[in-house]
Parts: sequence; structure tokens; C-alpha cells
Amino acid sequence: HYAAYRFPFFEERAELDSLGGLRAIEEHFQRFGQQLGSPARPPESTIDAVGRIFLGEGKHVEVRELALAYRTDYPALAEQLINQAGYDLLRRGQFPRAIEVFTENTALFPDSPNTYDSLADAHCRVDNGTAARESMRQAVVVAERRSHPRVDRYRSRVARPCAN
Repeated sequence: HYAAYRFPFFEERAELDSLGGLRAIEEHFQRFGQQLGSPARPPESTIDAVGRIFLGEGKHVEVRELALAYRTDYPALAEQLINQAGYDLLRRGQFPRAIEVFTENTALFPDSPNTYDSLADAHCRVDNGTAARESMRQAVVVAERRSHPRVDRYRSRVARPCAN
């Protein structure tokens, strides 16, 4: 019944590009919403697929823009995409940029202890144990405030945030 409203499946950049890219996805769901008389956004899984393609290509700016565009609709996904971009930058040895990305993620999602935990990981990579410890302390504060299930893990990292 709704087959005409589905956007075609894609897994790779070439497939996405052949369909018109992110812009075509957004236009598709805008038309869909107009036909229904209600706003329609692309499904989270579709945005996640686009984000994975961008990450695989090292398109960190595009990942950030995508996350920010869908932050209201899919906050957990937006946080995750930005975090993944930070870890990808760490893997590529771009430590200052990774720290910037993780820091921005803490500002965008201040109620997520995971963002502070990830920032601590980045500080550890550049041998800044003091900054890592402070990030872990903030993770604990947020986790305790939210009764987060990993609060004990965060607490255990405060004393030695850079220990494996």
C-alpha cells in the first residue's frame, strides 16, 4: 500500500548518488508528507545509512551537518554519528580535530555521559591525563544525575582514565 512512498534501498555511495543523494531523499519525503498532509522526515535508518557512507569516506564535515540537520528528530543517532566521526578522526591521527569534534558533542548533548567518556578517550590519545580525568568526572556527574546504567564504569575510570 505504501510502496510508492519508500525510498529505494542503497548501501554504497554510488547507489546513493545514482538515486540523487541526500537531497533526493529529503525531497522524496517532503513530497510524501505533502501528499499525506503532514510533515514526513526520512526514517532514522535511512539517515544512519547516509551517515555510514559519509563516515566511510572520511567526510566528517558532512557527517556533522547531517547530524545537526536531524538532531531534533533523531538525537541519539545525531550524537552517535558525531561520536563516530570523532573516533574516525582519532584513527586517522587527526587528534586536535578529534578533540574538537568530541568537545562539540559534549556541548550538543550535555546530558549524555558517553560524550564525556569519548572526549576522555581522545585526551588519553594525546597523553593529557588531566583533561581526560576531568572529562570522566563530568561523565560521572551526568551519569549520576540520570541514573545511567554505566555510572559505575564511569566512576572506575576517574582515577585512571587512560588505563586500558
